[in-house]
Amino acid sequence: VSNNAEDLNTLLSISTKDYKYIDTLSKDNRVHKKLIAQELESVYPNAVSKIKDEVPDIFKIAEIKNGRITVANNLKVGEKVKLIFDKHTELAEVIEADANSFRVNLTDEGRVFVYGRQVTDFRVVDYEALSTLSISAIQEQQKMIEKLKTENTNFKAELENSKKENINFKAELENSKKENSEFKNKFIKIENELDEIQKRNVSAKKE
Repeated sequence: VSNNAEDLNTLLSISTKDYKYIDTLSKDNRVHKKLIAQELESVYPNAVSKIKDEVPDIFKIAEIKNGRITVANNLKVGEKVKLIFDKHTELAEVIEADANSFRVNLTDEGRVFVYGRQVTDFRVVDYEALSTLSISAIQEQQKMIEKLKTENTNFKAELENSKKENINFKAELENSKKENSEFKNKFIKIENELDEIQKRNVSAKKE
């Protein structure tokens, strides 16, 4: 059984990005809100796979003559590069290369669009795996919500009890104030009576 709490933490660690494709020829130039496979791989490697594909890391128009293509690059001998001509596309092996040009075993002449090299670790995001992760994370969130609901219900009950106790306390306080007032009145009455008695005693002594 998947650990829902761990899955929620994993999901919260995933960062979405807004980006555009370099390859606007086969893709588009819209802004996409998706995930970067290399970043996702460090957080949730189960949702990333590797395939062989070409990447647009050169993506420039150049000239080819006697198999040599003049364009800035960092290709290495033995790598394959995708070349797009007017009527066909070639995946050619690099047989020579320097910083400003490289050579392939082709007889084509003229303009060529140098797409980029072929890589064996082109990363692809498995969004179905992310959907499953999201289900597990949602289940954990629902548990948290239910727990908060229960705690909130208990808190409301405690608050109501506190209100009732406060009302009772106020009533007792009012009764205490009333009793205190009655006691003060009785005390004042006794003081007045004592004063009267004292006055009478003083008068009797004078007589």
